[in-house]
Amino acid sequence: MNIFYKITILLFAQGVTAALAQIILSREITNQVLLTNDIIGFTILSWVFGAILAFQTIKKIAAGKAPEKKLNFIAAIVPVINAFYITGMVILVRYFKPVLTLGPDVNAPDWTALAMLGIVFVPIAFMIFISIFSLVEALKKGKVQQFVFTAIAAVVAGIVAAIIFYTLWAVKYYINIDVVYTLGVFNLAIAYLFFRDKTMEGRWLMLIIIGTLIIYLGFNIAGMKQKVDEASSRALFKNFTIIAQKEYPTVNFCLVKKGEETRAYENGTLAYILGDKKFKIIASPAKGPRVLVINGGLAGMTEALSNNKSVKEIVCVEADPYIAFVLSKMYGNFKTKNKLEYISAQNTSGIAMAIKDKGLFNTIIIIPRLQGHIEGKYYASAEFLNAVNKMLEKDGQIIYGGINEKK
Repeated sequence: MNIFYKITILLFAQGVTAALAQIILSREITNQVLLTNDIIGFTILSWVFGAILAFQTIKKIAAGKAPEKKLNFIAAIVPVINAFYITGMVILVRYFKPVLTLGPDVNAPDWTALAMLGIVFVPIAFMIFISIFSLVEALKKGKVQQFVFTAIAAVVAGIVAAIIFYTLWAVKYYINIDVVYTLGVFNLAIAYLFFRDKTMEGRWLMLIIIGTLIIYLGFNIAGMKQKVDEASSRALFKNFTIIAQKEYPTVNFCLVKKGEETRAYENGTLAYILGDKKFKIIASPAKGPRVLVINGGLAGMTEALSNNKSVKEIVCVEADPYIAFVLSKMYGNFKTKNKLEYISAQNTSGIAMAIKDKGLFNTIIIIPRLQGHIEGKYYASAEFLNAVNKMLEKDGQIIYGGINEKK
């Protein structure tokens, strides 16, 4: 293959790696409630610092003896290291707060959170940029005049492709550790395909890559990857009694009990306290016979409404596509006189679409998820309330966070 096309594909692969590593690790760090106000700024600084280190390193290597061999080795071995490092960082982030003996409701001290961001992103930035810069140097030495435009375009194209792949497909079907594990296989495959040659150095490099690929793929044998994923997902809740825990593509759900209190956590953040007395207060003014509950299944609204004699039918719709499934398994045998149905929406904005064919309701109860986040504010927006109003009977009512609003 022409060196120009070979390096362009490798640069594209580095753009994909950079984007997916940033997306997945930022999501994991945010789930741990680390440095929520400064995470973006400090992450950018970490990437800049890593890029500067990589640039200075390549500059020295390019000016030294036999730079071609060194540059080729760097471009080949970095994807191998990255495969293990990025996957390992997902696990490390999950154990960060447990190691500090901090529970899910306690933010990590700023200095420890900053240190974690540096540990995670500086090495990743260094490895990705040193690979990019080594490939750019190879283009220079190959006297390819358009190397600058090619390098930038290939990396940007890789970043855009990774974002599209993740947001439109991967986030709906694959959990974080599966995405980074596949990314590791992708990096190892790229290294194997593009760095084969008949020199002694090339043969040794191939042995290293093949051996690494065997070890890496072996990680998924006998369910080892799944076991590690489950153990790391539970680590944050080690001081709780875990009733149910499952990591889904869109949410890491955990139902726990501590003392007499049962809590539901989503992505490391407290979503509901089950059995909270306020839910009984919210349920008491509900008018039947048909009641719609938005995001209240985990909050215990089903149980609270069962004591309301006017309620004959309850429809629970959940913003997350997997929570309704969890609820149906957990509460499917709940003894109640009411007709009970759980419906899942693909996301918060899809709630209205998910229940558009369910008819009109006498009462609609809205329990916002994650009220301290942007998503929580959506439930009080004019757009959402207008959509909900269209589902009400003529004399229906909306009960929002305990506030009774007449139509």
